[in-house]
Amino acid sequence: MRNNFLVAIFWLGCLFLFTTNSYSATLTEQRESFLKAESLLKKGREADFLTQMNGLKDYAMYPYLQYRWLKNNLNKEKEIKVFLSTYKDSRYAEILRDKWLAAAAKQGQWQKVVEFYEPSRKTAAQCYYHLARYKTGEKQAALAEAKALWLKPRSQPPACNGLFAVFKKSSLFSQDLVWQRFLAALDKGKKKNLRLAGYLVKQMSSANKKRAQLCLKIRQMSRKKLNSAIKKWESEKHNFKNDTDTTDFVEKRLGLVLAYRGQPSSSYKYLSKLTNPDAEARKWRVRSALRIQDWQKVVASLNNLSTEEKQEEKWRYWQARAFEQTGEKTKAKALFTELAKERSYYGFASADKMKTAYQLNDNPIVVDAKAVDKLKQKAEFKMVKELFALGRKKQAKWDWWFTVKRLDIEGIKAASKLAQGWGMTQTAVFTIAKAKHWDDMALRFPILFKEQIHAQAKKQNLEPAMVFGLIRQESVFDELAGSHVGARGLMQIMPATGRVIARELGEKWRSASVLYDPETNLRYGTYYYKQQLDRFDGQLALAAAGYNAGPHRVTKWRPSKPMAMDIWIETIPFDETRKYVSIVLANVLIYQQRLKRGNLKMKDFLSKVQPS
Repeated sequence: MRNNFLVAIFWLGCLFLFTTNSYSATLTEQRESFLKAESLLKKGREADFLTQMNGLKDYAMYPYLQYRWLKNNLNKEKEIKVFLSTYKDSRYAEILRDKWLAAAAKQGQWQKVVEFYEPSRKTAAQCYYHLARYKTGEKQAALAEAKALWLKPRSQPPACNGLFAVFKKSSLFSQDLVWQRFLAALDKGKKKNLRLAGYLVKQMSSANKKRAQLCLKIRQMSRKKLNSAIKKWESEKHNFKNDTDTTDFVEKRLGLVLAYRGQPSSSYKYLSKLTNPDAEARKWRVRSALRIQDWQKVVASLNNLSTEEKQEEKWRYWQARAFEQTGEKTKAKALFTELAKERSYYGFASADKMKTAYQLNDNPIVVDAKAVDKLKQKAEFKMVKELFALGRKKQAKWDWWFTVKRLDIEGIKAASKLAQGWGMTQTAVFTIAKAKHWDDMALRFPILFKEQIHAQAKKQNLEPAMVFGLIRQESVFDELAGSHVGARGLMQIMPATGRVIARELGEKWRSASVLYDPETNLRYGTYYYKQQLDRFDGQLALAAAGYNAGPHRVTKWRPSKPMAMDIWIETIPFDETRKYVSIVLANVLIYQQRLKRGNLKMKDFLSKVQPS
């Protein structure tokens, strides 16, 4: 109940934001009428629904009601064509078209599918279209697309069965493709990918089946019996001397697991032997060399990166560090000087090396107010606004992103300002990123909940910038944010953690919904953050890692002997946590300047990591 109350309060705020007194009553009536129409449709009272819907033609959600009716009446071809033409930029046009053409495909109306298909995000729609092309004479083009879809390392929807059936009977299909898809699925490693890999083994020739079973076995063993997996491979690899596919797969797998388990020397040995290392293997070879602090091996591994990878800020930083460690001071200085111009973890660390000021590079976007007003008048954005007002946040965001993807760069910039004006802070931040405009500091690093954050930071003896930096990465100041694992609110607290914190603070735990209350969330989040700092000797990088991945993992990841903090961060096994820590550290320094207080430096965060 508490959750419902908080959500209701939030959406009442949205109503205030999105409406004016001059028409709010009329809009309220329209919303009530809309909800009644939905109810009538759900009850199967179609005639009453149509009457109700026809009274809402000037309401933003009218197209949605039309869609809801048409998707249940796919035989209404004339009305569907009008809808697809009128609302061609709407997400519901794409969904309706996919449903309509799927029904046509099932009835063998292949020419209709070819004529009315438009590029869809849905694999099922793509499969129906290419099968229709095959049936209407475009066989080679259709089979080429079928091959690309079939090679995806995941199971495809049943709608693809017909297309794949003709593909498997064609000359394009081969045992080599089965093997390629098997390796790709096995490399992804999630349960659904592994199920596909197991299924593909059954389709293999006896020769391929033998090596596939070995790959599956070693992958399975490497999770819980790593030493046994290594022994098995070492005893059998002589049978695969000329099989670079199998050798590279197994040795990459062993190399990565060894790196994750904190055995960098053995990891480096395997990763450096690969004949055709992919991007993941190349990067973990660098990290393994860093972890053992062998700078000659670091140099060799950096040289092994692709041309594009060498230009990434991260690897330029490590090239500079390698120059620094191997005595090439002039080259190191030149690289650090260039990197110091960047507003990032690596840029700030480089600026400290060169004793130069941090560069925020603030460059606010300039958007014509008329462009923003023009977007407001688009049916798709009017619907988004109403969906938010109706409390349908998830649906509103789906519609927003569908629409934004169809805008040009200037349109995306205008959309970011529209979202900002509507109080959709998180959406505004993510939208401007689509335009690759990174330099509007006020938009990308907003200062919200300032009084509450300062109060809780003072209570926990934290710099406010630390809290702002964490929240920017956790929720981008969306108090109703939720993660796929169940974290909630501004500081993304798990309910189980919130329950423990409440007990430690002597508060009664009512329900997980209290975590959507900004005041409570900030109180619990800053308390937990301070616990992490105290646990890890005040080292912000370790505390941030603990906040993200759990303190028990950070304890396991600590080195056996003192290590430079930047090396420790770069070799965190979890990709998400590694990125998270570097972003949070940079955020803290950005917010320090935004708040105009504090004198922290990146070097303050990069003191040596001590053994646990």
